[in-house]
Amino acid sequence: MCDEFLAIDGILVSVADLTLPRARLFAEAATSDHLPYVSCVECSKSGSSESIIIDVVVERPQRTVHDIRATERIAVTFEEDDASPPEVVSLRADFPWVPHVNLRLTEFPRSLCLYDRPWAELSARWTAATFIERIRYWLAATARGSLHQDDQPLEPLLLHNGLRIILPATIYNDLRSPAPLQLNFVLPRDSDECRTLFAIPASGKEARRSGVPFIATTLVANPQAHGLIRQTPGTLAELAQFLSNGGIDLIAVLRERLRDWAEPTQSKAQLAIIVALPLTRSSSGAIEAWNFWVFATHTPIKEVGTDIGLWSPMGDRVGFLMHPDDTSKGSKTGIDILSPYVEFSRNSAATANGTIADTSKIVAIGAGALGSQLVITLARSGVGEWTIVDDDELLPHNIARHSLHAGYVGHPKTTGMVHFMDQLYDSGAKGIVANVLRPAEKADELNAAFNHADVILDISASVTVARHLARDVSSPARRVSVFLNPMGTDVVVLAEDTSRTVTLDELEAQYYRAVNNSAALQGHLATNDGRIRYGRSCRDISVSMPTYLVTGLAAFASELIRRSLQCPDAAIKVLRADKETLAIAPVEVKSSRVSRKQIADWLLVVDDALLERLQDLRLSKLPNETGGVLLGVYDLDRKTIYVVDTIPSPPDSEEWPTLYIRGSEGLLEEVQNVAKRTGGQLEYVGEWHSHPNGSATRPSPDDIKVFAWLTEHMATAGLPALMAIVGEQATSDWYVGQIIEASSWQVRKQD
Repeated sequence: MCDEFLAIDGILVSVADLTLPRARLFAEAATSDHLPYVSCVECSKSGSSESIIIDVVVERPQRTVHDIRATERIAVTFEEDDASPPEVVSLRADFPWVPHVNLRLTEFPRSLCLYDRPWAELSARWTAATFIERIRYWLAATARGSLHQDDQPLEPLLLHNGLRIILPATIYNDLRSPAPLQLNFVLPRDSDECRTLFAIPASGKEARRSGVPFIATTLVANPQAHGLIRQTPGTLAELAQFLSNGGIDLIAVLRERLRDWAEPTQSKAQLAIIVALPLTRSSSGAIEAWNFWVFATHTPIKEVGTDIGLWSPMGDRVGFLMHPDDTSKGSKTGIDILSPYVEFSRNSAATANGTIADTSKIVAIGAGALGSQLVITLARSGVGEWTIVDDDELLPHNIARHSLHAGYVGHPKTTGMVHFMDQLYDSGAKGIVANVLRPAEKADELNAAFNHADVILDISASVTVARHLARDVSSPARRVSVFLNPMGTDVVVLAEDTSRTVTLDELEAQYYRAVNNSAALQGHLATNDGRIRYGRSCRDISVSMPTYLVTGLAAFASELIRRSLQCPDAAIKVLRADKETLAIAPVEVKSSRVSRKQIADWLLVVDDALLERLQDLRLSKLPNETGGVLLGVYDLDRKTIYVVDTIPSPPDSEEWPTLYIRGSEGLLEEVQNVAKRTGGQLEYVGEWHSHPNGSATRPSPDDIKVFAWLTEHMATAGLPALMAIVGEQATSDWYVGQIIEASSWQVRKQD
């Protein structure tokens, strides 16, 4: 046992002479009769600080994990500025090194780390009595070995001086490599007060930025128990002593590496030592965490080599010694400790989001308000290697909802997006300034991007573009489309399956069916009358749409896209935002498999959900025939009819076992309502009726007459006649333009 106590600087004073409020309160509490487990030894002043020395009685077990005595002598020092908690140190000369001890420039006296919260949060509730009790708790828990809980993060082996450094993301790729890495240590632009440096590779794209040249080398220590360094190294020699505990002979390693570097020894570069320190909870425990530190020398490598006995100066050059001078071990080389952070990267973006980086090659069509927010959010999530296609320029009115700022006004949105993404990390983003429908001289570049893509993401807010991507672009890439409804309150995500068995245009038609029938989507496609004119042309019109909706829905849609990329199935998803409550409600629509048939000049597309619906209506009316009108979408450019819905038999229809005559009561109004609900997308495309059991689905003479009437009626609009006949055993025949060729389909069981 050591009865010798360390002294602290200062002039002895009485309690009455203390002027700092917290010091005075602490001393009065220690001298009162209310706290029998503490006694005041003396008080002192030194400059702007005041200290009180106390003896504290510790409630400890008979067998202690750490050597904490029944009574400990403690000094508490208060500073005039009250900017940090009072420092608490043990005055025992042999006080043990234990977890939760603050590092100081000198090993003694040991500084007790009482709190893990900022002083700004603690000071408002500080009292002398609770502070004394906190000291007693720290000592008692340390004696028991329970101060550092198993679920607490491990303590770092070092503390730093507040300087940080941002290292390249590739710096840790090969920590054991002896090869030198040339870096420039620079401050952020336009900042003289920042304590964060950037380590820029000499060969990097920002290598021309002026800074201090360094040559870096990396080392990996053996695993060490956390919190077991006793003082912060200030010289290369002290660092070597510290690293020896981790199995690194720093001086020997530096002598070997500096000798091999040759060229760097002639430069004015300084030395940076990057050390990886694996941490364990105990001396025999498994590695739970890694500490990384950067030690930067104050002097050039030329002087470092001299200070470690490797060479001696010879004018502007150096001469290697035949045998290193073992009396020179770096004691003259001062070092700074820098806390390293790795630059933001795709992997760190994914880690921050709790996901895994996704390097899918994504070609994004459209860089408008929604598109820009969507792409940037996905990039910040570590998703995608991006090619962005758009021919539009950023204009002032775009700034309200666009992810780019006013500094990009007048530039192509694509160019600005690529530049912005490269500021996040080395994204590898590319831009093609082109109109996807009329790419002109960019056609080859655009086609190459499509052919190499994993995903083609339509965020153009254009039905024409979406259908072009689905039908006209030759690429194995999966298509995904994202768009807002007219009011900007809802966002829609349509995702093809990975095999493209249901394509984007077909999902679009099925989405219109959901809008028509789902109560959850009521008002979804209501028109937006809040138009804003931003230029002189009659086409220079934007819409009023709250920024928070665009940004918020883009963020949620980005997650839907990320999840879609993880799932091979087709998906139709809608998110609806309530402007009053700000609640987000998901509406998921089940996608359906499709059947396609080329009939004469027309491609007919019918999905299983409609076939099943028609069969259900037939069965509900047996033994009578029934029918109704068919609703769908025309794509006249591609001569395609998508049939997705029906209006069942009107109430004035005649339904008999061998005859069906469709009525018209309320039919026109319902067709108009369908068009209103779906934004004019779903319309009348044809007729259907059923045949009774025992009858084939071939057209009867009456059916042929009806088809002739349909042909004449539709011809006035330049459209083909369409008729479906639904029969037993879940079969149906479909006729387009002519009655002689049918497409027969059978309802398939859904997976």
